[in-house]
Amino acid sequence: MVESLQEGMVRHWVFVTTPDNLVVCLKHGVFGVDPSKYGITAQSLVRVDDLFFFYVRSQRGKKKPHCKVAV
Repeated sequence: MVESLQEGMVRHWVFVTTPDNLVVCLKHGVFGVDPSKYGITAQSLVRVDDLFFFYVRSQRGKKKPHCKVAV
């Protein structure tokens, strides 16, 4: 039922990550998830035209990196 309500709609996803991991994700063009926690959701719900947003949390006790993101 949920799938039929959202068919053809672009979904919006928010991923939480660290500054260091974001740099790796952007460099390689991928974002990995823990398969035991989120694998089923990612495999069954994420589609090609979906939009992704990243919430980059601070790393307590670490100096904040200065990075530029090219789009």
